Amino acid sequence: MRTWHFLLTGEWSQSPHHQGKVEFHYRNTNNLRDWAILSIGFPKRIAVVATFDQPTEIEEACSIMLKVLKIRRREFLDCIDETGDFDYERFEEAV
Repeated sequence: MRTWHFLLTGEWSQSPHHQGKVEFHYRNTNNLRDWAILSIGFPKRIAVVATFDQPTEIEEACSIMLKVLKIRRREFLDCIDETGDFDYERFEEAV
């Protein structure tokens, strides 16, 4: 695996008194089949990992992994700051 790369940052909230910011970073293998997302918030942790059958572009891989995180852990961002180095439209349209 390579080093962690910044993906995106955003905000979450459960109530007006329970909210915060989180930052996601990703890394992948050279063959673009194995991916991981690191969640930097509270707590800092590897939030999701995935292996794809074929090489997968960053937008599709990260979109799928964040959607799985939303479904399985009920974690999602209310607002995304578009500061990552990839195509956000393609990211939003991915499976």
